[in-house]
Amino acid sequence: MVWIDWLIVGVFLAFITYMAITTQKYTTSVADFLAANRCAGQYLLGTAEGAAAMGAISVITMFEIYYQAGFSQIYWDQVLAPLYLFLNIVGWIIYRFRQTRAMTLAQFFEMRYSRSFRVFAGILAWASGVLNFAIFPAVSANFFINFCGLPKYLCHIGSVEINLTLAAVMFFLLIISLYFTLLGGQIAILVTDFWQGIFAVCVFSVIIIFLWFKFPWSQVHEALAITSVPGQSLVDPFDIAAKKDFNFAYFAIIAFFNIYQRMAWQGNQGFNCSAITPHAALMSKIVGSFRGSLIFMGVLLLPFAALVYMNHPAYADAAAKVAGSLHQMFASQESMQKQLLVPMAMKQFIPVGMSGAFVAMMLCFCIATHNSAMHSWGVIFIQDVVCPLRKIHPSPQQHLRYLRLSIIGVAAFSFFFGLLFSLKEYIVMYLSITGAIYLGGAGAVIVGGLYWKRGTASAAWSAMIVGAALSVLTIILRSLWGHIPFLVSWLGPELPYNSMIMSFWCAIAAVITYVAVSLLGGKTANMDKLLHRGEYAVKEDNKPDSENGSAEMGRFWPMIGVTNREFTKVDKGLFLAMWFNTTFMIVSCLILLFLRLTGWISKENWIAWWGCYIIYMLVFSFGGAALCSVLGFVDLRKMYGLLANKRRNEQDDGRVGS
Repeated sequence: MVWIDWLIVGVFLAFITYMAITTQKYTTSVADFLAANRCAGQYLLGTAEGAAAMGAISVITMFEIYYQAGFSQIYWDQVLAPLYLFLNIVGWIIYRFRQTRAMTLAQFFEMRYSRSFRVFAGILAWASGVLNFAIFPAVSANFFINFCGLPKYLCHIGSVEINLTLAAVMFFLLIISLYFTLLGGQIAILVTDFWQGIFAVCVFSVIIIFLWFKFPWSQVHEALAITSVPGQSLVDPFDIAAKKDFNFAYFAIIAFFNIYQRMAWQGNQGFNCSAITPHAALMSKIVGSFRGSLIFMGVLLLPFAALVYMNHPAYADAAAKVAGSLHQMFASQESMQKQLLVPMAMKQFIPVGMSGAFVAMMLCFCIATHNSAMHSWGVIFIQDVVCPLRKIHPSPQQHLRYLRLSIIGVAAFSFFFGLLFSLKEYIVMYLSITGAIYLGGAGAVIVGGLYWKRGTASAAWSAMIVGAALSVLTIILRSLWGHIPFLVSWLGPELPYNSMIMSFWCAIAAVITYVAVSLLGGKTANMDKLLHRGEYAVKEDNKPDSENGSAEMGRFWPMIGVTNREFTKVDKGLFLAMWFNTTFMIVSCLILLFLRLTGWISKENWIAWWGCYIIYMLVFSFGGAALCSVLGFVDLRKMYGLLANKRRNEQDDGRVGS
């Protein structure tokens, strides 16, 4: 990093800070702070939420996954394309949740089950979420320290070693994210995350073009041929049985969790309730997938570039230096070597200026994830634990003060946790098991609550307790396994199943429990009242878009999921593009499966196919990102106008029955 790199980082940080400051005047009520007063359009929401979801820790996690799994991961992602298409078209979970008008998921739990269950679920969600988020600042800080070449300073407090550089970088990352969040709540998060999403698209566009010319496909071909071994292929998705972690079971569980845990995780709960209408909430997920495809391609190509750099004979000397440097810095921390392998290799091959832009983009992702997560977990603690438990209805000023103090508490905990905790497995494995404390039972409770009128409060309690108890038991087992001689001699030195598989069985146990207890009997729910349908309908949630007016839908549009007149012409175009892309993926997967079964496709053919796939996806991604970004600016301007003129309702603060 030279001065021009630091200048790029500084200029963009100053710009984002200014944009956050401009939102302060719009945050005048609890609903503004919690949900941007439900004024966000789908293109603004999809872009902002995409940036929040793609945090620095997510990028580093995906670097780990794609470096280890290679193109095999992509094939199984494509196999899941029909599932993603179905979930997006029907608005699985998100549409009905927005119909409830709940500001947090636990508020929905009170509406559907009971206040006591809301408190219990809120405590579980908060504890699970805070533990899950606690490694974010440390993982992000380690990236910045090593990528930017910051000097490391250590000190000892008793027998505890403290990394002062890590502490300083974590403090900076948390304080800037905290400032944005406290300044304007969900409005500031939407605006800053939107701009950060736009910047990320621009940076990844430049990086992708650079990588295309820096590493010819012939070098990629040779590196993949060198590194692919039987049973652990990076190019043949049917030759991965010997992989310990990213194997067939991993991909099957991912498919299950996409249905079961859809919207259950509340690290971005502010986005779930910010949409201007339920239709906008549905469309925001589709917009996010289109806009995010370009970022996905960047995150995919960078680890492959690193793989070429670390394994191709042309870069052998430079690769040896990177490997030696990582081993020297983290000799006893294999997990840290895996985390930082791709970033440290990148540091060697991307030029001046681009390094600064990449660091600025990672800082954007870091801030976007941190502020949305801190906002979510801080809000959940006050909204779903403190207020219902103490049965208080504070004034708007007091309410906002409590929310801000809670958010500060989340930041403080993550700071000290990050200093003292050492991660010993893949990031995705830690995230899956800490998340399962809440998610293990939450999926059953959410799906059953929104789609099954026979689901009961007793079933919800039972499912959440079973899911949480089994997840905590798994964490304890993983921690103590090596100290229990009987288990070591019987099953080996480690728990034989990784955290992803254990999370799956926790969820299955919760589903069985929920269904069984519900079938024992209980009062059925009034779904029309819950979802504001029929006589309970809310006028502002059911406005047809003026562009479509009362035009006839015809027969074709309902067949592909366009089922009401709220769909604009652009919305319909996005649906068509989504159908085309999904059809392409399905057909290509079936053809590849046929060729594999007949033995007509070799390793060289697989590599050639992946080259064609990348070209297709780049064309598709650039077009989708450009369109969604332009329309996002329109939504941003519209949101400012709505916030400036909307009458505030002090009772709209997340309480049930207000």
